[in-house]
Amino acid sequence: MVSFQRMKEEFDDFGVHVSNKFPVIGRGACVVISALSMALIFVIIIAIWLASTAAPRPSDNTSVNSRSTVSVPSYLFHHLNNQSCPPLVGGRLLTTMDEGQSFEGLVVSLSCRGGYNAFPNQIKCRRKSPQSPELEWSHVPVCYPSLLISKAYWSQTLHARSVSCNGDSSKTVCRIACINDYIAVERRPFVCTNSPCNPWTMGESRCYMCDEKCKQLHGIDMNPNPEAIVESLGCSPKCTEILENTMQGQFIKTMPPKSFLFFSKKDTEWLIGPDFRKLHGGIQILAKGSNNELVCPDHLNTRQDVTKLYIDSSSPSTGAGNWLEDDSINVKCLEENDFKAAVTCPCSEYKVYNLVYENSTVPKTVEYLTGNFSLNEDKRRSLGLLSPLYEEGVKGLYLFSHHPRGRVWLVSSTLSSTPMRGIYDGEGSACPDNNQIKWEWFNATTPQGQQLFVQDRNIVIKCTKKL
Repeated sequence: MVSFQRMKEEFDDFGVHVSNKFPVIGRGACVVISALSMALIFVIIIAIWLASTAAPRPSDNTSVNSRSTVSVPSYLFHHLNNQSCPPLVGGRLLTTMDEGQSFEGLVVSLSCRGGYNAFPNQIKCRRKSPQSPELEWSHVPVCYPSLLISKAYWSQTLHARSVSCNGDSSKTVCRIACINDYIAVERRPFVCTNSPCNPWTMGESRCYMCDEKCKQLHGIDMNPNPEAIVESLGCSPKCTEILENTMQGQFIKTMPPKSFLFFSKKDTEWLIGPDFRKLHGGIQILAKGSNNELVCPDHLNTRQDVTKLYIDSSSPSTGAGNWLEDDSINVKCLEENDFKAAVTCPCSEYKVYNLVYENSTVPKTVEYLTGNFSLNEDKRRSLGLLSPLYEEGVKGLYLFSHHPRGRVWLVSSTLSSTPMRGIYDGEGSACPDNNQIKWEWFNATTPQGQQLFVQDRNIVIKCTKKL
């Protein structure tokens, strides 16, 4: 107890001794000392950080054997051009873009100039694949005409109606469509695989009437030529044109160039007439046997079980027509020899006129159909006639014959009407100035369908210029 008391007294004496040695520090001095201490600590921390950032990093060329070596991450850099779709260009295309103007996700509405449509209506700039760095357009743009019903297109493919296109980023395919029940047959459809694409153009194609197996006819890359179509039916590929002939030339006048030779399965017959949809014809060729045996019309000439009929419009009809039998009716494939065998007239100009009518005036029909007619070979070929064709330029009249041997000559403003005709009943061929031709002009049609013609000996055809 005495020792602890002594220790306490010694500590008290030490405190009094120290306080006598050092002066008493005020409050302001304490604040200054504290601020200096904090600044010193901050400087020490900055020095440590600078020392750590200045430490050298391991080089890629340094051989490191330790597992604790840190690998440097690799980065993939893309050029700016790879982030744009290719140029958007094409024939007749109005909506165009240079490379670098597009970006991923851009949707562009397309339009074409000159009345053309664009396929597709909209096109999108997209990535070729999720992992690909390249961009592409979603389709190959093509401009095509909105409608094909025009003289320009029908001169290439009769009955063509419109164009339809489909495709993707690899190619665009365009095909034609035809009017009504016609089916388009194309040798090769329009295809474009690389942009820029030229505008759509009409290729080798035709429109055919079809009522059965039309999908087969509308096959891909099918030969559209008539030779191939006829051959596919089992007929001669050379039989693309039919020559219908008879030695009794009266009824040939009713067969204008726009007549059709067609087959009726209903009655197992071939018909020649202006409307194949209604089985309306002026000539019938009836035959016994199956439909497969009657596919080719030229085979009818070798059959013995064939009945050949035509409507006699010179007699009144009871409603179904006055049908007369004519065994001389001949249907054959048109060949080069038929052109050589057709009538040739040694005259380049004919004059059609009338003599003086003693007891009456000149009939108005005869008066109008007179004039000077000149040979027109170009029009004859374009109309498909074998006999010569003569044209009167002032009134727009024709002197012609549908019969290859000139057994019936007509004077008319069209090739389908018969206001005046000359009939030859002799042997062989005849030109319009033949003295044996009997000329007559149309007067009227009775309620029974009988066509009345007036024979007129005052009508004269004279050659005014030789070839």
